[in-house]
Amino acid sequence: MKHILLTRHAKSDWHNPDLEDIDRPLNKRGLRDAPMMGQRLQKRKVQPESIITSPAVRAMTTAVLLAKELAYPSDKILSNDKIYSATTEQLIDIIRNFDNSKDWIMLIGHNPCMSQLASVLLGDFAQDMPTCSIYALEFKVDDWQAIGPHAAGLVFFDYPKADEDKVAS
Repeated sequence: MKHILLTRHAKSDWHNPDLEDIDRPLNKRGLRDAPMMGQRLQKRKVQPESIITSPAVRAMTTAVLLAKELAYPSDKILSNDKIYSATTEQLIDIIRNFDNSKDWIMLIGHNPCMSQLASVLLGDFAQDMPTCSIYALEFKVDDWQAIGPHAAGLVFFDYPKADEDKVAS
């Protein structure tokens, strides 16, 4: 069985209008939320075997902060330039080329594409992904090549304000 942790990068900083989009860092909230989400994954005993991220500063920083909480070596984080501006179809192609020896992979990217990817993989159920949210998806296959639309089952969906929202509901 294959599992993907679809992750949207943490909240980015928009204060410097001179920065290129790819160079935007995380803001204070993003720097707080990413380690917290890593701790939540650790409590769930979720351990990615590979972390693959967009090269954008905000995505790479999110990856490093999550990895630290999961005791995943930051020098093993893979950056894939295609993730930065990928379409849903391109992300599915990236997934289909994952290493078959790995069963749990974290993919860190950007919206709206990450939310759209979750919708395509899950079918009817997918909530828009707030910053630093994570969809844990499972696929009843042994080969990443078999991944496609409507093939995923939801393991969990979590995001930084999830506990607050439950209290507010």
